Amino acid sequence: METNNDKKLYWTICIPCHGEGKVQRAPSKKKLGLFRTQLQNYKASGQGSAPKAPVEYKDACPHCGGSGLVRTEKMVEADSAKYPHIAIVGGGIGGVALAVACLHRGIPFTLYEKDKHFNDDILHLGFR
Repeated sequence: METNNDKKLYWTICIPCHGEGKVQRAPSKKKLGLFRTQLQNYKASGQGSAPKAPVEYKDACPHCGGSGLVRTEKMVEADSAKYPHIAIVGGGIGGVALAVACLHRGIPFTLYEKDKHFNDDILHLGFR
């Protein structure tokens, strides 16, 4: 959470790339034209091997800059109807990272930690 002019800013997944940070792109016109020319030459001569069609590729999402996250003014509400409630056991770096990812995506979760002073450490770091 960040603040900007007394407004709280939160993070959520980028809709165009579904939180992946990458979007599917079609091959360029130049590559498609070159493929068509090579294919016509192959069909006319019948020699050699057939050219391979250019494939789609993934490019960084221009909407989120490749991060998969965008800012929002509303906190994402957990959607219990769409996702099951998950239990995250362990509040280490992996458990907290998974909890933050679930928070951004609206997945309901509970984080379990056996360390009795875990909440004090988190509050001390600024996570409230």
